Amino acid sequence: PPYPHITLLCPFVPASDFDAAATIIRSHLEQIEPFDISFKRFELFRNRSSNTLYLEPEESRQNTLQGVFATLAGLFP
Repeated sequence: PPYPHITLLCPFVPASDFDAAATIIRSHLEQIEPFDISFKRFELFRNRSSNTLYLEPEESRQNTLQGVFATLAGLFP
């Protein structure tokens, strides 16, 4: 089953490239100061044939997740 997670990129890289990807990611994301995320509100994303219930993240520093996403999307377009 899908366990709680935050999807930042999908699809990502083949499993055989995980170690190389982790090295690249670490070198770019280690510059980001630690931040907290809390989940206080349920939301519903309606698809054509199904729905996805999710928890809306709240960040201690606004737009940090968007910055992480933008960095990763630039590394793995």
